[in-house]
Amino acid sequence: MCVRLFFLLMIANQLLAQSFELIPLDQPWRYNQSGDDLGKDWSAPGYEDSAWPVGRGVLGNEDGNSTVQQLTNTVLSLTKPDDPFIHIITYYFRTHFTVSQPVAGFSITSSNLIDDGAVVYLNGAEIYRINMPAGPIDWQTRAASFIASSNEGRFINMTFPGSYLQPGDNVMAVEVHQSDASSSDVVFGLSLDYSNIIIDRATPRILSAEMGTSLTNLTVSFEGPVDPFSATNPANYSVRSEKGEGLPVLAATLLLSNQVGLITAARADGPRYILIAKYVQAEGGSFLLFERARSIGYRIPWDTLTTPGPYLVWKYDQSGREPPSAWRGLNFDDRAWPAGLGALGFEDNPAVKPYLRTILDLFVAPCCSTQVLAYYFRTILTNASAVRSLQLRAVIDDGAVLYWNGAEILRLRMPEGPVGYTTPATQSVEAQFDGPFNISLTNILSGRNVLAAEVHQPVGFSGDVMFGLEATGIVPSEPAPLLRINRTGSQIGLSWDEPEFKLDSSDSLDGFWSQVASNGFYSTNPTGGSKFYRLRK
Repeated sequence: MCVRLFFLLMIANQLLAQSFELIPLDQPWRYNQSGDDLGKDWSAPGYEDSAWPVGRGVLGNEDGNSTVQQLTNTVLSLTKPDDPFIHIITYYFRTHFTVSQPVAGFSITSSNLIDDGAVVYLNGAEIYRINMPAGPIDWQTRAASFIASSNEGRFINMTFPGSYLQPGDNVMAVEVHQSDASSSDVVFGLSLDYSNIIIDRATPRILSAEMGTSLTNLTVSFEGPVDPFSATNPANYSVRSEKGEGLPVLAATLLLSNQVGLITAARADGPRYILIAKYVQAEGGSFLLFERARSIGYRIPWDTLTTPGPYLVWKYDQSGREPPSAWRGLNFDDRAWPAGLGALGFEDNPAVKPYLRTILDLFVAPCCSTQVLAYYFRTILTNASAVRSLQLRAVIDDGAVLYWNGAEILRLRMPEGPVGYTTPATQSVEAQFDGPFNISLTNILSGRNVLAAEVHQPVGFSGDVMFGLEATGIVPSEPAPLLRINRTGSQIGLSWDEPEFKLDSSDSLDGFWSQVASNGFYSTNPTGGSKFYRLRK
């Protein structure tokens, strides 16, 4: 049975492997090199272009690359026809081709020879960009970068769904942009094939996107090697916050075969950011027109012990009395407590004394008959909503229990069970570093969060006490699936690129949600009414 199945699969593959040329590289194109503003309608199928001249591809004006020169069939002008001192920034091209009937399962692959950048439209809709910035494009928009001589003559292949085609006449329109007003060459060539042979060169999945403690440096790791040319184009990346605010990508550098370093405008601590990679090719050539997304991981250094900080302001209680049990929680009123920077304590150990910034009392006021047995500390964090874990390194003398929004997260040299003011530490130590501890947080609140600690003395008299933290909030880099919707006739297809996410459906936003798919694709034929969909991990 296994042999028979293998044989049938091979025969089916041979029968179904078909490819049709829709646009040859030497296709005639209508072109406009007036250097004027054509507005927004020039790419529409019905646009009147009969006055434009016609030339066979490749169209261009290449001054150095012999391969491009041999392919060129139509020479373009670098300057405006009515003013030879003004260079043309944008060139426009249009051509028609016919498809009798689009075939389900077929895809389109275009092979592009571009110098410097291009935006490509099919039947009036933009389908991809090459070396162009994100956002609106007009006749004065420059390409994202110039084409280095080592990349001249290099074809860039793009693959996208065959559903972009329509029966009968189809219109391909392209605008080619120079990177600056003194460019010495311009090149446009395009061929188009229609086939059911899928070249699996989709933009590789993003494994991680990490900024660490940097505000501007982002390291992006892909699951496989990437094409250096497309991966180092800043225009192929976008960063936005969970509120939709954009963070410009200023530069892109290849660090490893599968790793790219980006420089962005400065982010803020607190919100989550999403990185989207579009038009980044896998190493080796053409790729499916696919976006990849990943949330950006970064670290928020809240409290440090060393110069120059940052340092948290801690409210503290050294009254010699046990505070109300609500002291660990967010809503406790600590306005009567004094405040100080960490580390806080009374310590003569030269190894840790330099970290002291607030001196505590060893005795209950008035001094000096009764020793303070336990000290209480609280600080409010306002930029923790995106944090998922906490890294702590503590210097404690002698025992301590730490809390996040009232829930215990760490216990050091303290007995098990309930802890009260008179509960002694289990061990007497000189102030020492503990950790680092990586603590997962499940009770993060939007807005304000409270980190609290109680420090206890051991049995008997103690001549010192200390509480200091190095506290870092960790925002992880997590999958950020993109939900795509495609319509073919009356059929609606939903797809997403992170297989661990499930698709739920509901008749209303506040109604009952049920899982409808888990394999990255779902197809449905709407029968009326509204349907809502969500991705859930």
